[in-house]
Amino acid sequence: MPLSRKGKRGFLIAGTLFLMIIVVIFSFTYHDSHWSDLNTAVAVKLYNFLGDGWTSVLTSITNIGSGYFQLPLTGLLVMYFVFQRYYWVAGLVAFNIISVRLINRILKSVFEVARPNLEHLVHAGYYSFPSGHAMNSTAFYGLLAFLICSYIVKTKKQRFWTWLLVSALIVLIGFSRVYLGVHFPMDVLGGFAAGGAWLLISIFIHSFLPIKERARSEKDQIRG
Repeated sequence: MPLSRKGKRGFLIAGTLFLMIIVVIFSFTYHDSHWSDLNTAVAVKLYNFLGDGWTSVLTSITNIGSGYFQLPLTGLLVMYFVFQRYYWVAGLVAFNIISVRLINRILKSVFEVARPNLEHLVHAGYYSFPSGHAMNSTAFYGLLAFLICSYIVKTKKQRFWTWLLVSALIVLIGFSRVYLGVHFPMDVLGGFAAGGAWLLISIFIHSFLPIKERARSEKDQIRG
């Protein structure tokens, strides 16, 4: 039996709280010697996992998680939804990318975790936890997948492949940050959790948009 809109909102709230708790738990691993040593050991292992030939490939992947790529893409998405007269959806896309980057900056300032003491194969500034690339990509590309499944693709199979491909991209972006020596694994996992929480908040906000901007997506999902 499908969940009611109220039930879906409750699920989104519960999921958000759970992921926020995970972020806090991950932050404490830096103050525990056992977990801190394990975190460092895994980071070094992944740093040496692939040969130098993969550096350019993973640098390209990590760039997909940067603002230099995501902000222009946001502009295109906003223009698309404005052209389709989904003005509130366009606003949600802009809110998602701007707010998640701001929240990530705040979290980094709160936790003040230093970056790995490894050679950084790409430029990285400020603090390490949670990973901005992982957090921003989870929230932004996750919302992109949600909107594609809600407004563009028609069938369950298409939605499955959309989520699978986007999820794979997010995981690769997270992996690239550890491989390139700029993050610990816990930074990336914390970024996934924090970004997931912000994604659920964005979907929660979407559920309150004017009905005319939700009607098409809801009808398509019923047909699919």
